[in-house]
Amino acid sequence: MTDAIAAFLAAHPPRPGFSADHMVAIWDDLSSMADVEAIATEPDDRQTRTSLEDAAAYRRQLAAAVRWVQAHHGDDVANSFVTYLSNASTLRGTKATPPA
Repeated sequence: MTDAIAAFLAAHPPRPGFSADHMVAIWDDLSSMADVEAIATEPDDRQTRTSLEDAAAYRRQLAAAVRWVQAHHGDDVANSFVTYLSNASTLRGTKATPPA
């Protein structure tokens, strides 16, 4: 393991019960649901259809990135990667949401 990967693991320790396999399965399910919703939209509602298709594509890209990390660096690094993605997403959401 390279020093950079070891440093990444140390900076983003995986959360117990939060695994790369679990997140990939969730993203796959959400992508499929968005595909079905996109197909079910009215033919003239291009904006909704495009939005749903984009959401499905985004989730597939996340799943593919995690699978790549897992295949090339193993489960521990992939689990840390999804922890990093989760933390980054939470941080963005926190910054975007003004305090009540």
